[in-house]
Amino acid sequence: MVLKYLVSLSCEQDQDYPKLGTMKILVVEDDGLTAEALVATLSNQNYAVEIASNGEAGWALAEAFNYDLILLDVTLPKLDGIGLCQRLRSHNYQMPILLLTARDSSHDKAVGLDAGADDYVVKPFDPEELAARIRALLRRNQATVQSVLEWGDLRLNPSSCEVTYETRLLALTAKEYALLELFLRNNQRVFSCGAILENLWSFEEIPSDEAVRTHIKGLRQKLKAAGAPANLIETVYGIGYRLKPLEGGKGRGKGKKGKENQILQENFNSHPVSESTEVSAEEVGQQTWAAIAEVWQRFQPRVHEQITVLEQAVTALTHQTLTQELRQQAEQEAHTLAGSLGTFGFEQASQLARTIEQQFQSSDRLKSSQIHQLQQMIATLRQEIAGSGQQEPSTTQPEKRPLLLVIDCDRTTAEPIMAEAANWGLRAEWAVDLAIAKQLIQQEQPNVILLDLAVSQHPTDSFNLLAEWQQQIPTIPVLVFTFQEDLQHRLEATRLGGRAFLQKPMPATQVLKEVTRVLHQTDPVDARVMVVDDDPQLLATVRTLLQPWGLHVTTLNNPTQFWETLEAVAPDLLILDIKMPNISGIELCQVVRNDVRWSGLPIVILTAYTDAHTVNQVFAAGADDFISKPIVGPELVTRILNRLERLKLLKNVVMLHQTEVAERKKAEAALQKVKNELEIRVAERTAGLVSVNEQLRFELNERKQVEEALRVSQVRFSGILDIANDAIISVDGKQQITLFNQGAEKIFGYTAQEAIGQPLDLLLPIRFADVHRQHVKDFGQSSSEARRMGERREIFGRRKTGEDFPAEASISKLQLKGETIFTVILRDISERKVIARMKDEFISVVSHELRTPLTSIHGSLGMLASGLLDAEPETGKRLLDIAVDSTERLIRLINDVLAVERIESGKVAMQKRTCNVADLMTNAANVMQAMAEKFGVTLSVTPLSIEIWADAIALFKR
Repeated sequence: MVLKYLVSLSCEQDQDYPKLGTMKILVVEDDGLTAEALVATLSNQNYAVEIASNGEAGWALAEAFNYDLILLDVTLPKLDGIGLCQRLRSHNYQMPILLLTARDSSHDKAVGLDAGADDYVVKPFDPEELAARIRALLRRNQATVQSVLEWGDLRLNPSSCEVTYETRLLALTAKEYALLELFLRNNQRVFSCGAILENLWSFEEIPSDEAVRTHIKGLRQKLKAAGAPANLIETVYGIGYRLKPLEGGKGRGKGKKGKENQILQENFNSHPVSESTEVSAEEVGQQTWAAIAEVWQRFQPRVHEQITVLEQAVTALTHQTLTQELRQQAEQEAHTLAGSLGTFGFEQASQLARTIEQQFQSSDRLKSSQIHQLQQMIATLRQEIAGSGQQEPSTTQPEKRPLLLVIDCDRTTAEPIMAEAANWGLRAEWAVDLAIAKQLIQQEQPNVILLDLAVSQHPTDSFNLLAEWQQQIPTIPVLVFTFQEDLQHRLEATRLGGRAFLQKPMPATQVLKEVTRVLHQTDPVDARVMVVDDDPQLLATVRTLLQPWGLHVTTLNNPTQFWETLEAVAPDLLILDIKMPNISGIELCQVVRNDVRWSGLPIVILTAYTDAHTVNQVFAAGADDFISKPIVGPELVTRILNRLERLKLLKNVVMLHQTEVAERKKAEAALQKVKNELEIRVAERTAGLVSVNEQLRFELNERKQVEEALRVSQVRFSGILDIANDAIISVDGKQQITLFNQGAEKIFGYTAQEAIGQPLDLLLPIRFADVHRQHVKDFGQSSSEARRMGERREIFGRRKTGEDFPAEASISKLQLKGETIFTVILRDISERKVIARMKDEFISVVSHELRTPLTSIHGSLGMLASGLLDAEPETGKRLLDIAVDSTERLIRLINDVLAVERIESGKVAMQKRTCNVADLMTNAANVMQAMAEKFGVTLSVTPLSIEIWADAIALFKR
């Protein structure tokens, strides 16, 4: 857990990104020699390799890091390879798993593949074959595979490990190549130094960040020397490194269509530098072999120590002092040597080690001659190791796959099976008749036959051949595959030994599934059988009968040593004799059944008694079966094999049940997780909807308020339009009437329904229509937003009756949705014109009516006042002066009436000057004196001597 926590800190930043750069491989191998050989082999293939020496360490690393492939030994301390594989698959780890072991039986392969492994390689392995299998698994696991990666003129070919820029080939180190591949496969990402170390270096050898900078510098120099820009790999300060983005995204390695990739691949393959592909591959092979040879040199002392252990064990075996611990150690060392020596080219030594392992497995039964032979094999093994030195690796023969013979004249049935057989690990031959089938069988005996009964015109020929195959030793399993479905054909095929009856038509995959199942049934039985009997001859007979069937038989003639032997052997089946000295077989059966660990062990009783009482005792004690003496060989073998097959079936059922339970628990956990996530998501979604609902409600209220305010505004505006006495008219850009209020109806005589939609010319005198239309057009193009109309000339409107009337108007414009709207406010000034004319006429009349007599009076009085006439008394003269003054005042008033228009327009000027208030008061009293005397009023004035600004004439006009 501590390891998981520490390494997880360095992985957090990369967990969200796919692993598309240099592949990382985890090797779980307890043999240091083999592990180092694997590191040397894989490192030369540009893989980043990490090693775990036991299953638990491998599990911790697999939990902590993301690996592209796991290379897994089967025999491991703490947690074996099969268990680790099952644990990885049960925790949903999907990376490819390649099993690597010295166990080469079909049963071991089936167990490994059933545990979840993707492939199986038997030690000793050939480095070239191993690398090819790894590449195949990695290709299968990748979602997409690009033949050539490119970035502008830079190209990297993963298949040949060549890098070119334009036409120049770059010589890169392994780390520089891996670094460039990482950037090309992730050309949109910025990599920090930590991320680069995580992708390109193993956990045990991670250097400092300076190593990354050094490799970046070297890679840049080599790219620059080939003609690439100096900043092709650019530094993102404070973050890391990346490929400099190309202009327009041209030439990127990702996102290309298939046709473009094909053209790119063809161009690259036709390039002159591609001629070095074979040389490059050969150099890689030589480098790999040199690395393996270097590993061999370092581990030679360890190999000699292992052989020394074998020599010590065989010496102890000669003196009968071999301990169980030393025997197990020797067996383990021989097993390790058998798996590793072949990898380094010592094929014969590997075979010797495997034979030595088998001898130590049965060391307690070896005769003196066999012990002597074992000594010779160990001595030969040491000579092979000491005298061979470095040598070229031998070519490991490919594993021979089972042969399937298809006997069928129907091409449409046979061809799909032939094509699919390789995917099931089978070789396939096809015979269209029985004669060809016999020839093929003579050349190589098949492991299984698929027979169509209709291959011959006479079904009896097919049945006769089936019977002949079942008489051979060993028998060839036959599956009948035919259109025949009647019971008679089924019975005949079963009686003659057919293993399965398949009904046509059937998919090729289903047929091969049944073929594989039958093949597994015919695999040698790999089981341990313990036989307890006091008769040595019977024990020898049982051993002779069972060993040819692949059973490991352990015999015991002393029942008092039963429990120790049982614990040591751990058999899969127990055979007990009833009558033995001191302890009976029935008692031993009861002892086994009473132990929790061994209660499920299958037990077969051997006895010469077949009476009912003995049989009842046998089954009451818990035995599974009994065999009566004397032993009949075929019966004993059949019963033992059937019992072991049933045991295997039960184990498979239990394993299947456990797998189903585990899968069910896993599914339930996943379902619960999804349920919890769904509940959280629903809660979040509900909260979001509530928030959105509140927001919508708030916005709706605001909208209602705005609409209400707009409605009130419209009502007010409509009321203003309705009560306005002036005409308010709106026209669009085409000068069509769009608004016509009540004031307009009163002035023009049209209703709104009659006017709206009509051209504005409807309201204009014909003589002014063109001029007004041009005026509106010019106003629309001007920058002014409003203008008074009629400033230059008087404007007129036309009523519905055809009557023209004078008017005054103003016009404004408004841009609304890209259209110009014109609004005209017009007032009928006909009455005002009439009143003005009447006023002018009245003033003219009044002026003429008043001016004439007043002029006469003024003249007469002037003559009197001038003294030209006879003098009057002083009082009369004074009155005449007053009359003259009054007359002058009347004249001034009449002149003011004539200047009414000037007064209305504010054009009357005030002649301000300095005046004495005393003079003004005296003059006012003089003007009023005549009227005062008439009414008997005496005026008394006390003048004030004050200077003021005033217009004396205007004052007396009032």
